[in-house]
Amino acid sequence: TFIGNSSLRPEFTTQYNIGTTYIFESNTFVQSVSLQADAYYNRVKDKIVAMPSSNLFRWTMMNLGEVDIRGVEASANFGLQFPAKIFLDLGINYTFQEAIDITPNGTTYGNQIPYTPRHSGTLTSSISWEDWQMNYSFMYTGERYSQKANIPVNFVQPWYTSDLALTWDGKFKKTPIKIGMEVNNLFNQYYDVVLNFPMPGRNYRFNISLNF
Repeated sequence: TFIGNSSLRPEFTTQYNIGTTYIFESNTFVQSVSLQADAYYNRVKDKIVAMPSSNLFRWTMMNLGEVDIRGVEASANFGLQFPAKIFLDLGINYTFQEAIDITPNGTTYGNQIPYTPRHSGTLTSSISWEDWQMNYSFMYTGERYSQKANIPVNFVQPWYTSDLALTWDGKFKKTPIKIGMEVNNLFNQYYDVVLNFPMPGRNYRFNISLNF
């Protein structure tokens, strides 16, 4: 009774997917290339959707009669070897997903379901040299709606974040030691993953670990 919905019905899905993967490896400047693409179509009956209520710890669970989901996912990863033992790993991911409520005679027929962006993507990179490593990641989530009705009052702005980390992994007097520094939400972007519950602005983290 504290959370959920005692009348919730099970979800049934018919899924179709077609995809391809390409992998290349060598000992040259371009040491590895990995490409992957998938296209999918799902037809869901009694789609289960969870949405926050006035309390972030008490979510509302509900069924959507019928949902039509079409999407494409594409990713690429590159491993590059530079002189002076510098190695760069770069990854890119993009997702397009159209998840439409097609419940017959429904009041929100043709609307994108709650908290499902049409466009989203990530970029990750890592550069390493000897005992040092620097990581950068970028995440983008496109516009969404907080409720079933795609009307201006339910519109949720797109958001992005950038995170940066520097790590040294070496030894101190023969003891393995790892020291890391992070800056999260580097550009102090204001954003809500869930409407009216803002995420932290720019924040910092320092960590150290010893192995005996």
